[in-house]
Amino acid sequence: MEADKKALEAAIEYAKDAKTKPEYEYVVPIVKQKLDEALEAAETVFANEAATRGEVDKAELILKKCLNICLLQ
Repeated sequence: MEADKKALEAAIEYAKDAKTKPEYEYVVPIVKQKLDEALEAAETVFANEAATRGEVDKAELILKKCLNICLLQ
């Protein structure tokens, strides 16, 4: 049984949208890098049909933390 990924999918979409905003241009490069890494990892987990609930939750948490840091810039 595949883990529920709705919240992870929403976080991925939010992150992709945030990267298109004009304000994203002013985010510190290392923060952009960390967000890109978290987004890539989240997309990998999302695409993995065998991902466990723990893997999904961890990917979502890390992506949301990176988004929070990005938005606080």
